[in-house]
Amino acid sequence: MDGLSPNGLSKHLMDEGVDEEVANIILEAGVNGSSVLELERNDLRDLLPGPQMFSIRKDLWRVIAKLKERIEWERIEAYVLCEPSLQATTSTSCSLVSTPATGIKKSEQKTPQQMSCGSSVVSVAKVNFPIYSDADFLACASTGRTLPANVINRLVLCQVSIVWDTCSSLVPPREPTAEELCQVAKKLVTKYPILRDTSDLNPDQPWGAILKKMKRRLSNVKAAKKPQGKVPNRSKTQRILSQCRPIPPASNNRAVELQGSSSSKEPAITSCSTEVIELQPSSKLQGATASGGPMEGPMDLQGATKLQETSEIQGAMKPQRAPSKKLAPTQTLLEDFTFHWKATTHYFNNSKDDKKPVQESNIPSHLDNMLALLTQEELQMEDNQTGPCMEYLLQNKILEMLHILGKADCPPGMKQVVLMFFLNLLGKIRQPLLPHVNVYKPVHRLIKVCGEVRAAPTEKEEIQFLCTVCSKLKESPYLVNFFLELPPRQNNRKGRSSSSGSSKSSVEDLTQPEFSLVNSLVSLVQSPDSRIAVKACEGLMLCATLPEKHAAQCIVDHTQFCTLLAERLCTLYNALPLSMDPVDVDSVEAKWGLYMSSDGEDTNKFPGKRQLISLLSWYDYCDQVIVEAHPIVARALAKQIKERFLVPIMEQLLLQSSEVGILTSTAHLVKFVKMTSSPALLDVLVKFILCEDTQPEKPGEGGSKLRQRLIERCDHLSDEICIMSLKLFETLFCKSNRHIITNLVLRNLLSRGYHSRSGHSEPNSDQGSSNSASSDSGVDTAISNGPKSPGVEPDSPMRDGEAPSVAEAVTEEVKATPLSPSASLSDSEADEQPSIHKIVNSFLNLMPDEARSSYLTGDIGYDMYLREAHRLFRECTVNCLPYDWQNYPTPLDRCSNDAFYEGAFLKILFDKLSRMLDQTYEVNLQVTSLLSKICLFPHPHIQEFFLDPYLPNAPGCRTLHTVLTRVIADLTSRIKSIPDFQKQVCVVRKQLMGMVEEDDRGKKSIAPIMNLPYIDLLEGVIVLEEFSKELAAIAFVKFHAASGRT
Repeated sequence: MDGLSPNGLSKHLMDEGVDEEVANIILEAGVNGSSVLELERNDLRDLLPGPQMFSIRKDLWRVIAKLKERIEWERIEAYVLCEPSLQATTSTSCSLVSTPATGIKKSEQKTPQQMSCGSSVVSVAKVNFPIYSDADFLACASTGRTLPANVINRLVLCQVSIVWDTCSSLVPPREPTAEELCQVAKKLVTKYPILRDTSDLNPDQPWGAILKKMKRRLSNVKAAKKPQGKVPNRSKTQRILSQCRPIPPASNNRAVELQGSSSSKEPAITSCSTEVIELQPSSKLQGATASGGPMEGPMDLQGATKLQETSEIQGAMKPQRAPSKKLAPTQTLLEDFTFHWKATTHYFNNSKDDKKPVQESNIPSHLDNMLALLTQEELQMEDNQTGPCMEYLLQNKILEMLHILGKADCPPGMKQVVLMFFLNLLGKIRQPLLPHVNVYKPVHRLIKVCGEVRAAPTEKEEIQFLCTVCSKLKESPYLVNFFLELPPRQNNRKGRSSSSGSSKSSVEDLTQPEFSLVNSLVSLVQSPDSRIAVKACEGLMLCATLPEKHAAQCIVDHTQFCTLLAERLCTLYNALPLSMDPVDVDSVEAKWGLYMSSDGEDTNKFPGKRQLISLLSWYDYCDQVIVEAHPIVARALAKQIKERFLVPIMEQLLLQSSEVGILTSTAHLVKFVKMTSSPALLDVLVKFILCEDTQPEKPGEGGSKLRQRLIERCDHLSDEICIMSLKLFETLFCKSNRHIITNLVLRNLLSRGYHSRSGHSEPNSDQGSSNSASSDSGVDTAISNGPKSPGVEPDSPMRDGEAPSVAEAVTEEVKATPLSPSASLSDSEADEQPSIHKIVNSFLNLMPDEARSSYLTGDIGYDMYLREAHRLFRECTVNCLPYDWQNYPTPLDRCSNDAFYEGAFLKILFDKLSRMLDQTYEVNLQVTSLLSKICLFPHPHIQEFFLDPYLPNAPGCRTLHTVLTRVIADLTSRIKSIPDFQKQVCVVRKQLMGMVEEDDRGKKSIAPIMNLPYIDLLEGVIVLEEFSKELAAIAFVKFHAASGRT
């Protein structure tokens, strides 16, 4: 498994149930059998980012953990197979350690002195003692280096446990003797030569050191570090107690063996006297007699009599307990925690090599053990309680000392170890730690260390630590006040005589807060590693979304947060090529995060695509920050983007004279407007394009230079620039911002200057020409109150196409619905409001019969626009809900009598609409699409001005209906000069709908028609017919909605 190739590893993962797509990601990362041991959870988060991949990462980690364990065991087995002297030992010891001997067969018994180097069992006095074997110990011993103390202590602990369990399983149970311990120590030294005692004290006993450790572990006796003072005088009772020792059995001399070397100095006890008393519970004595075992030693009837003679002494004092048959209790968590911390400080006190890497020491393992002890302690404690280990950590300022070591990075690599300790401490401990003064102070100081060095080797640990702190602040926002540092005030006594204004300014300069967390994240955002930069951006977003007002103000005033984001936007925009295709710009989407795509997989590759993706991704990030951030931060960031990016860079490019540059910069601006979702940034962008004017326009006053230039380009000689400028305003109308419709359209309609102030209703000045022009086509010219419904004409071709759909859509109840509530208008105005069917039919009856072609191609007609108009009107109404518009027009008596001017924007649109028959098909589509967007706005003045064909117009005023009427009149006069006009219009319609290749395939009469000089006229007629049906649908939907409100 260790030698698996990336393909083999990918196949193994799929065999374990991992998804094929996930296995391919591991394959692309180049992970093989050897490098899988280095994988961590953070690496899986980088390979499979996002919360939706959480369960997949969890399952993959389980499979990788099993694979790691399997590879490690294979390495250990390979090592044992390479060492023949270890093969028999390892195989035998592994089977003996798990099952201690409970009985000894005769065939397996050996003499006390019979020991073999290849055997893993030592036999002493007909008792077999297994020898503990540890694969890790073998691996460490094979290197030839000095073994760590914890490895030797583990070996001693396990071997003593085996010896004790073996003796306890005998019948009767007993304690191990000194001879047995000695033979086991000899066997250990024989098996592990590295345990030999190389000192000159015992040259003939190389097992003396390990024997001493085993005895000390067995008796749990520590050597005295300092000699004791003079023994104080004892009373008679204490002297008797000091002489009362339990009598050991003659076979093993238990009491003597347990005391180690000190027992040899005591005189041997050969008889029972009144001074020797075995203080054991009577039940034990009875149990020993009842068991049938021989009473060894001189404990006879005379000894029992002596025991009775000393009963009074036993009643007056507390008897000593017999030696326990259990091992000494393990150390408490606090003792272990203290040991690991002292071991860490001991290294710094005794180490003289400052250049030795920290990975070669035991410091990382000690810190990991400390963290594991803290986690274990927290699981044992109740909620909101602090254990002794945590108290020790806080009281002894361990975090402060670790911060100092990490900041100095001594020994090399210590900063990385300290960052990981802080990271795991804050991430794994559930109880709140940051409120403690001995926690947040070192954390705050360690934050300042992060990001100091560009492209440092510890950037990964730094960003993980900072993001952990950010998440903690997001959970408890009030904690952010601990990380807003105020510089110490300077005592300037000489400044007292200065003025009050200067003193206030100096105090303000001395008390400027510093947000170190944001400063460190800003430094890491500029990292060349994209993963570090993305994580830093996430941390900055968390900081910007904190609800604390003081923190938000500090981010704006005393950090480079807003400046960095705006300047980065400028840098990325300047990296774009000078010319780009608008279609390519519109096709690119923002790819935020670790987006990686090879050139071979990119099917729509063009110069500057990667730079454009980076720009749009950063703009999208800025937009999302403004959406989520505190309002103070959002407004400040939007202002910085305007001052540093829009005004100095975008405005200069939009005002240039080069057509290529105009087209590229306008396409970029359209993309920015389309991507913007934050209200604050949208408001800045809209006012940058349209300026802030809301007063009615006057002829010759176009507002700001940029607004005037963009509106003029809607009628540019270049169709590409014209279409892109019209698309810019169409994109603006799709956004929910009141200033857009107010600045471009509504501010010139609020006074209702387009409405005639005469006392009676006058028909539109252009209706007469329209009716007279259409008299030749068979339409009744005697209509005094508007065009007649096409349903009443017996010979009209609309009978089979459009008239039935209108009759079905317009019910009798809706026919009588007025334009607006009559209560808000005067009696004369209310009486003049037409019904819905008249208004709808007025738009449908605009086209003359010979110019209509939809019924000949089987087109559905008017009905196809109703559903789309209803959907668009509903969306527009939702966007306009915050505007709080009135539902009825302002009464004329409250409006001013100023001369009406539709404004520069509507003037350009009406001029473009009046030239529909001479413009290209693409320009006409864009103009009509933009006008339909304006007609959808649910304002009563817009509805009246654009969708009421019976509106009494003021002198010289143009409305949408009057402009269309003039276009129809021009069309009627030009139809006569074109032969077979209706046939050619039908062919062009089929060509535009993609039906020519199916119906007229192989015919040569079609190609000349598409190359005619008046092809724009034919296409314009088709667009005009469809636009009139679309206006009829919008009028019906809006009037129907108005009736629902009443």
